Amino acid sequence: EVADSLSAKLQGAPGGTIIEGEEEIDVVVRLDGRVRRDMTEIESLTITNPTAAGAGVAATPVSSLGPLELRPAASVITRYDSERVNTVSAFIRSDALPANAVDAFNRLAEEQGFVMPPGYRYEFGGDAEARSDAVGNLLASVGLIVVATIAVVVLSFNSFRLSLIVFMVAGLSIGLGMLSLTIFGYPFGFQPIIALMGLMGVAINAAIIILSGLKADAGAMAGDREAIRRVVLETSRHITSTTLTTFMGFLPLLLSEGGFWPPFATAIAGGVVLSTVISFFFVPQMFLLLNKRTVRLPAAMPATA
Repeated sequence: EVADSLSAKLQGAPGGTIIEGEEEIDVVVRLDGRVRRDMTEIESLTITNPTAAGAGVAATPVSSLGPLELRPAASVITRYDSERVNTVSAFIRSDALPANAVDAFNRLAEEQGFVMPPGYRYEFGGDAEARSDAVGNLLASVGLIVVATIAVVVLSFNSFRLSLIVFMVAGLSIGLGMLSLTIFGYPFGFQPIIALMGLMGVAINAAIIILSGLKADAGAMAGDREAIRRVVLETSRHITSTTLTTFMGFLPLLLSEGGFWPPFATAIAGGVVLSTVISFFFVPQMFLLLNKRTVRLPAAMPATA
């Protein structure tokens, strides 16, 4: 109450508005500048105390509270990356995702044509900044992971052509995972990025199983379409069962509430299901296209007497 009373007298309190032309100007009521600059005048001010009015003490002099002392202090200038900054904070509902709030802000700013004054710009902190830092740290190790993955797959198949098919399926699985997020209306954030990295490892399992079966079949390696069809049908039971168990494992997370697990599970489960369908139709066709071989017939034996 003491702080509020002194602030109203020295800093000012809202006293209404006035209209000047087409502009509405706020009116602030405060003491004269001479009083606000003189410590003696400030000590003579009285502080209203409504709670003590019943006891006959309606106002208390500031000087009765104790001695006043003016202590100069250095002003604080907030900086971020060596630049002056003004921080504007906002709080969202407990059931809302920060990414959705940022998207809504950007959409509203674009619709209303919001433009910062010259020399100013705005950046998002909080969850958006933390997510950006986390993604940057995550992507820093992607190069090593990609090189190790390529080496393992190429050495497993001993073929760059077959390995290319596996990596094409991995790339398609990323797009299918993002398609699942779009279908269910989830934003693309940090959780889906983690899910997509795991999705690639799960999605290429179907392609590896199919390619392993095709490589082990002499007829499929020779380009026999019936042999390729037979191998794909033989591997379909294992691939389908793996896909179903993976989807059922993520089903509780798909049905859970909140903004963390549903997008994560949707990207993996939806991507695995869709990439399995792609593997059944895409992998055999690419195998036939990239593994064309001509079956050479043995030369005719010379006739002997």
